[in-house]
Amino acid sequence: MVRDNEPASSWSLTHVRTGVCGSGDALDRALFAFGREHTEMHIGDSLRLPTAVIEMLEETGLGDEAMETGFVLEIRSKRPPGRRGLWTELDLLFQREGANPFDVRGVYAPSARTSTAEMVCFCQTMRPLPQRTWVRVLPLPDQTLAWLLDEGLLGRSARFQTTLHEFCDLGVDPPSAEALPLPGPPFSPYTFLSD
Repeated sequence: MVRDNEPASSWSLTHVRTGVCGSGDALDRALFAFGREHTEMHIGDSLRLPTAVIEMLEETGLGDEAMETGFVLEIRSKRPPGRRGLWTELDLLFQREGANPFDVRGVYAPSARTSTAEMVCFCQTMRPLPQRTWVRVLPLPDQTLAWLLDEGLLGRSARFQTTLHEFCDLGVDPPSAEALPLPGPPFSPYTFLSD
């Protein structure tokens, strides 16, 4: 049972691949639109995935599916029940407050690895960030996939100008989009598509 002043202990973030898949595309350069709820999918720029999420997608074999359509990232602040093999445990390495007193950010990493993911909270009632989280990647549910297709979000073009990097190897790294910060614990539970 969740108390009135305690944030939810389980939440998710739905990701959909933007742009058209081309030769040489890779998870570390792909851009994703994202949202906790369906209303957030139309807001903001598409961003790169954090290295910890890329690593999870590759380990679970969902990398190709993520590039074609997208995936759901499920996050828990309490140890998940049952089998632990599907979940990746992330430890909070450090936490900092931004210029805005409500902006709290933390960097998480799986133990004995160099990949990381940033988590952000914008509400004082949700802080401090959890010391440990459990994260797993899942394929998009059929209902979500149907909604994304209906909304025209699947395969939509990313919002940036095409560069020569998409057509040939220039011998220099292409400009990189910002990595997506994961949302911190929500104040109350939610679902991506309301019933």
